[in-house]
Amino acid sequence: KDIEVVVLETSASTTLEVRAAIEAGNDVTTGGNFTADGRDFDYTTGSLTGDPGVYGISTSGTVDQTGSSQIGGNGQAPDGTEAQTEQNLTWGDSIDNDGDAATDEEAWDGIDNDGDGQTDEDTDGYATDPDGRVGLPPGTLKAAAQNAGTYFTDGTQYDAWIAANGGKPVPGSIIYVEADSWISVNLGTTAPGDDPSILVCHNSTSTMLMKNIHGNFTGLIVADYVDHTNGTAMIYGGFLCLSGQLGNAFGNGTATVRYSRNALANLAAALPDGYQRISWKQE
Repeated sequence: KDIEVVVLETSASTTLEVRAAIEAGNDVTTGGNFTADGRDFDYTTGSLTGDPGVYGISTSGTVDQTGSSQIGGNGQAPDGTEAQTEQNLTWGDSIDNDGDAATDEEAWDGIDNDGDGQTDEDTDGYATDPDGRVGLPPGTLKAAAQNAGTYFTDGTQYDAWIAANGGKPVPGSIIYVEADSWISVNLGTTAPGDDPSILVCHNSTSTMLMKNIHGNFTGLIVADYVDHTNGTAMIYGGFLCLSGQLGNAFGNGTATVRYSRNALANLAAALPDGYQRISWKQE
């Protein structure tokens, strides 16, 4: 018997597009001296590129800027207002993007839900699956981390891994932490020019909590829930919070999240290329 399989080639050669330095599926509160800066930074130098960039925060909930925290983006320097935010988004555009007479009908999950040979092409609602948000088939990031030895089931395993590498993640890694929670997250340190990495904190119920985040990171962080990005944390690239914020603040202290287009463009060093089976038949 013959089996015919239709596959969709997935490629990591393009820049991951984000709407803001921080995207979230629910409310975001900033406090202390936290900064969300959507202007475009070169991660190799820490300098502005001159490109206006994106919003500081984009969310399907609301943004509450408190204390001395600041938000900037779209060419505007951070200030103590919510001007450079998008709030109450549905993440849909009310357009029939795939010509099937339905609008915003796809779940953002990396699956061809409506059987038209495309994935996540006409979505409504923010992603609840990290693979879907990045544009990869379900399970891709976890499998890549498992194959590379960078899949962890608690924070102490991650701490041991970065300690063995001089206190920083191996550049260009896909790191996947799957647990109920990770408290007191030490991202480690990165050096200018290190290949950007991907850090996923996610479990099967999309309820993993990433709390008290400090250290430096370059690349993409994808987490279910976030509580307190703090201390002097510095993140270049993008921070995606799928389920939302827990606790009283997404970020406080003097922590900073800076959008970096070239960091997101260089995720190809970590992202796997491959093929997704979208249909098959046996004759």
